[in-house]
Amino acid sequence: MFDRLRPIIIEKLLNPEDKYVRSGGAQLVIPLSDDKTAAGFAEKAFTAVPSEFPNIWYVYLDEQINVSWEGWDTTLIVSLLTDDMRRYRLTVSLSCYGCDDYVGYGLLVTSGTIDQIRQKVNSGKFPEDASGVFIACRDEVARKIEEAEQYKREVKLFADTDITDYDSVMKFMDFINDRNVLKSKGYGMELFAYRRAVCLIDKSSKSVKVLVDRDGKAQFCGLVVFPPELLNKIRLEKKDWDLDVYELKVGQFNANGQAPVTWIISPYYYCPMDDDGFGEEEEYEVAVTCHIDTEGHLADTPVWKPYTGPRR
Repeated sequence: MFDRLRPIIIEKLLNPEDKYVRSGGAQLVIPLSDDKTAAGFAEKAFTAVPSEFPNIWYVYLDEQINVSWEGWDTTLIVSLLTDDMRRYRLTVSLSCYGCDDYVGYGLLVTSGTIDQIRQKVNSGKFPEDASGVFIACRDEVARKIEEAEQYKREVKLFADTDITDYDSVMKFMDFINDRNVLKSKGYGMELFAYRRAVCLIDKSSKSVKVLVDRDGKAQFCGLVVFPPELLNKIRLEKKDWDLDVYELKVGQFNANGQAPVTWIISPYYYCPMDDDGFGEEEEYEVAVTCHIDTEGHLADTPVWKPYTGPRR
């Protein structure tokens, strides 16, 4: 395949008279199909067609090339890149779109001046080196696709998981094989945290107490527990706070069955969206601390810990 791509690489990517090559780079984009193998097209010729971008060409075979990743749209990209218009990098990468996701991976084939790269491409070593890079990219992208599809399965299963039910949560845990989403907090309690949801799990009683729901709202306290002066201070920083939890940290339970809790209600330098869809003014990190008991209930009055760093 790369031997047959050689003339187009030289004509389109290694032409020092081309202003786009001289300005920073150019690309060949080769769509790959999913129903045949590239080995079957050894004698087919490639054709380069200009894209809507003057430094990018779409390259097609009389018949399409195959990679067997069903459900993913796969593209091979050969790129010439430069930072200083003196030394260039010739790279091969694979980009895959599918299952509402994207994965990609690229590697260097050779580098040097335009003349040095042209000599490399004209050498008998080039097809072997480029094919080796392609295989390495294919293997890495295949791994990333597997991870992406596994994550999609996780998300779907989590959507069907009743986070208030012990058996349902344990079924989900068995599927994802832990991965640090279940941590011991002492006093027979374990903390389950996945995406924005956080729950306390008591394995002895097989019960689940939801601390933060799927939407990131605190369930272990309500606004009524905040003294007005504290709530007013918080709302100077977070205008419409409604128990948002962006990050919840739960410490170890002590002998009295209480654990310290800290949660962020406004991330540092977070810009909320206003009515026209754009950010308004920046908000600064606001942290709240308190204690909870083993039933997941608030055990004392929350304390505000405002951001104290520099403000721009």
